[in-house]
Amino acid sequence: MTTNKSRKSIVVIITGIIVSVILIGVLKRDERTTPNIISIIGTLASLVGLGITYVQVKEIKSISEANKLAINETKKEINFVLSLSESVLISNRIRETQGYLRDNKLDLALLRMQDLKNHLVHFKGIKKINKIISYEMFISLISDITIDISSLSDSLSIIIENKNVDFQRININLENMLGIILEFEQQAKNEKINN
Repeated sequence: MTTNKSRKSIVVIITGIIVSVILIGVLKRDERTTPNIISIIGTLASLVGLGITYVQVKEIKSISEANKLAINETKKEINFVLSLSESVLISNRIRETQGYLRDNKLDLALLRMQDLKNHLVHFKGIKKINKIISYEMFISLISDITIDISSLSDSLSIIIENKNVDFQRININLENMLGIILEFEQQAKNEKINN
């Protein structure tokens, strides 16, 4: 691009010199005074300067637009990586929670489920995700995990004794959530490969 800009600038300068020589040549002999020649050359030098400035501004604009496109592509790449890393984190939290439930470590399962809910709320806000997983689906997942957290929390509370927790329901909800997150990961990776 720099050589192209230089060429355009040289063309503008040469054109300015040729026009100066022609205008000076067109003047009558008695009009070829130093002030007139300086005036013609000064005017044309100003016009040449404006021409060069215009060429440079145009080149800078095209470079700026190319940079803007590159920045947008980089943002898309970063958002894609963040989306995938967030989905992997959610998948790991689900598996961890299921392990705690299997091992009857309900207090740790409750903490992981609360983390999981926070991750889901954050994950729901990423624009790219809403193209693959519907907003309503996220609301449903968050609602289910909120109910499960409440149920598990109540069972751990000293105040409420003999409260039955439907661990099968919690596990089904976690499996549904895991399936949706894994589906997102796969679709996002396929979309990335196809683009």
